[in-house]
Amino acid sequence: MVNLTQRNQKNICKCISLPLKIHFTLPVDKEKQKKAKAWESAFIEFMQEYVEGEQPLKDKMVIAFSSERSIEDELNRQSRSDIVTVGVSYLIMFLYIAVALGEQHSWRRLAVS
Repeated sequence: MVNLTQRNQKNICKCISLPLKIHFTLPVDKEKQKKAKAWESAFIEFMQEYVEGEQPLKDKMVIAFSSERSIEDELNRQSRSDIVTVGVSYLIMFLYIAVALGEQHSWRRLAVS
């Protein structure tokens, strides 16, 4: 689906935006799903290389893209980065509870008591 915006349906160069949408249904067959996911991975890699690389109209055009896998990738990235934060938080809580509930008579014997 191609949609020219800002009421300039005849001249692509004068449009403010040009959204392109590629729709496809993920097949039920596992082998076809692998092919569809491989295509999506290749699409993401191609677009990332294009956006980060030299573009002929870089000063006149901004390119943005997303895919269904983009959401999944972002969730995975956020989950991996939160593991350290959650681990450190639990360690601090455990130490606080151990110190608060323990009976310490001196700092030298803190680990023992």
